[in-house]
Amino acid sequence: MRKRSRAEQPPGDGVNRNEQALKQLISIITVSIITAALCVLSATAAHADTGTYVLDEYRVKLTPKSSGAVRIEYYQKWQVTGGHIPWITVGTANQLFDIVPTSASGAAKQIRPDSSGGWAGVRIDLDRDYQPGQSFEVGFSIDQHRLFYAAENAYVLEFTPGWYDRARIRLLQVEIFFFAKIENVKTGSPATRVDGQTMIWEKRDLAPGQRFTVKVTIPQAGFRGAITSNELKASPRTGFGLSGIVLLIVSNQFLFILAIIVIAILLSVVKGMLFGYSHGGTIFTSGGGGRSDRHTGGGGGFGGRSSSCACACVSCACACACAGGGGAGCDRKTRHSCPLCRDCRRESCLIKASTQGLRPAQGQG
Repeated sequence: MRKRSRAEQPPGDGVNRNEQALKQLISIITVSIITAALCVLSATAAHADTGTYVLDEYRVKLTPKSSGAVRIEYYQKWQVTGGHIPWITVGTANQLFDIVPTSASGAAKQIRPDSSGGWAGVRIDLDRDYQPGQSFEVGFSIDQHRLFYAAENAYVLEFTPGWYDRARIRLLQVEIFFFAKIENVKTGSPATRVDGQTMIWEKRDLAPGQRFTVKVTIPQAGFRGAITSNELKASPRTGFGLSGIVLLIVSNQFLFILAIIVIAILLSVVKGMLFGYSHGGTIFTSGGGGRSDRHTGGGGGFGGRSSSCACACVSCACACACAGGGGAGCDRKTRHSCPLCRDCRRESCLIKASTQGLRPAQGQG
């Protein structure tokens, strides 16, 4: 029997195909979002702390500079309660910081930036592997950028010290030294005490994962000059702006993977509109290798750093974002496979990639 040409197709055929494609698109979006959400909720940590610990003291001193940057001095005293701890991490406000040379003290043998995913901070290699019953102290300083945002005739600083999801903090102390007249400074919560030009906040017996935020408002006249725009972060009232939205998406694994899913679906739809749908109207196919090994540094982390994972597979591209929470060194890798990627066949992906000129994405490791 002769096949009908496109011109001979009944008028309703095209409409039915479009309706079928639209229904499939809605189903795919729904399944993708649910799968990503389940992956975030059910993922296991990519690594675990090598030991258990308590922070006896956690002191942070902030000294704002006229440029808008803030010198931050960190001091911590750790007590190992189980396992062993060869190194630790400390969360920072964001990734825009410079470690002050020669500022490492105590048991800190080496310190370096260790920001990844939605977490920002430093990794500190210790002078030895500490065992249960032992304690150690570490200290270091950084110049932190983009802590202030502009308000009406004032600059506002909100600061939350990096917390630890699996450790109790017996004493947390935050100090802020002001060059401005301290009587002109407004605070979000009353300081525990004032010592000259320094305000001091203290919190005791913080539970694992508990956070404490300090907020101060300083008149612009308290600075020698206006803080430049590249040293300010976006005000909560004015919104994020494009760069802020991008930073928010990238720093949040769930939003990041949803963005990938949406972009992939839109690209698939555009491709279908330009070149037509094949395989009965299929506009989205899963594929690509989806396993990844993560051996990042842990860290209760400024970003929360609790276990999370989300994946999306589109044709031969698989993107996974996984992070684990902790504060001490890791002694092993744990393999992770996201549900969306699990059914991808490596051989099939390689064949498709070679015919389409694509390079299969590798799992992050």
